[in-house]
Amino acid sequence: MELYQLNQQFLDLLSQRNISISESFLEMADDFKQYSSYCSSHPLLLSSMAKMRQKESFLELEKKMQSMNNGLDFGSFLIKPIQRICKYPILFKELLRNTSEDHQDFSLNAEAVNKAERVLEFINEEKRRIEKREQLLHLNSKIVGMDSFDLTIAQDRVVELGLPVTNEKAENLFIWVFSDSILWTKWKKGEDSYKYKGHIPAVSLR
Repeated sequence: MELYQLNQQFLDLLSQRNISISESFLEMADDFKQYSSYCSSHPLLLSSMAKMRQKESFLELEKKMQSMNNGLDFGSFLIKPIQRICKYPILFKELLRNTSEDHQDFSLNAEAVNKAERVLEFINEEKRRIEKREQLLHLNSKIVGMDSFDLTIAQDRVVELGLPVTNEKAENLFIWVFSDSILWTKWKKGEDSYKYKGHIPAVSLR
């Protein structure tokens, strides 16, 4: 379900007179986890937009849009979905604060606060996971000759990445620590890459 369709469906629920905003949100709460994809791709969107702004035609389009939207540029609109999903916990906390404990909606509002916070935690965790994977993909491409080890497969086992070894006899040596193994590489000066030197299971060090 696209975010537009999701919010349209949410609006349809809110338009029903016999259901509260908390009930509406709780009915669709898990669907709001879809925001994780948008939040994770937001930095890439900004990067693409920065490149587009090098084109005169894009700048002219953005100026026209700003003139019709109180000066808001594309960046202002791109951040709005993130701002929206972050406001749900605040909204339901405010509703709960202004609902008496004996009101029929009190428990629903309390549940909505808890659920909205958990949805936001999921989105943040998913964003961190995707960012870590992208980082590992980038690092994986920098390590030459590493056919027997894949950083992206080991992303959930990362402890430390690229720790320099402070030893004169091990110049430019870097280690990569995972919960089940240790990888070591050598930095190749002038080539912006690492040379794979080997890896061992962590149990071998015990």
